Amino acid sequence: LAAGRLEIEAERIEYAGMSAAGLRLRWSHQPDGSGHIALGADSVAVPAAAGKLAELTLDCTDLRINGDTLECRHGELGGMLGRFGHQDARFSLRADTAGSTTLKLESLALASGTARGSLTLRGPAWELDATLAGVRSGLPAGPRLDDA
Repeated sequence: LAAGRLEIEAERIEYAGMSAAGLRLRWSHQPDGSGHIALGADSVAVPAAAGKLAELTLDCTDLRINGDTLECRHGELGGMLGRFGHQDARFSLRADTAGSTTLKLESLALASGTARGSLTLRGPAWELDATLAGVRSGLPAGPRLDDA
């Protein structure tokens, strides 16, 4: 850490019914005082409902810690994300020790369209705000209101 860089690799980690293989963590201190963190995993085994997670990458190029708040202002999430398929999405994350965490996703591929939104957790409560564009529901088209 004295050189402003930390690299960790793990062959396998198991926790709470999940496991990850081929883990890589790299952190470095940037000249402007921010940090850069990159996390990768060859595969992640999660509950079956989530689907297969593989070749995951999480890269935050502007990580800041200010008092009790951790903030990733510019991040990218990539890889095979289970039922969401292959992704290359931008995100930001803000978390504090008071129990509030907000994740904002931009341009997540979803059902032949895109989704963006934010998820905020405050203790046991949560709030989801999403915008969908060009998303197909897979349901048959019904009558339109202007067809009457």
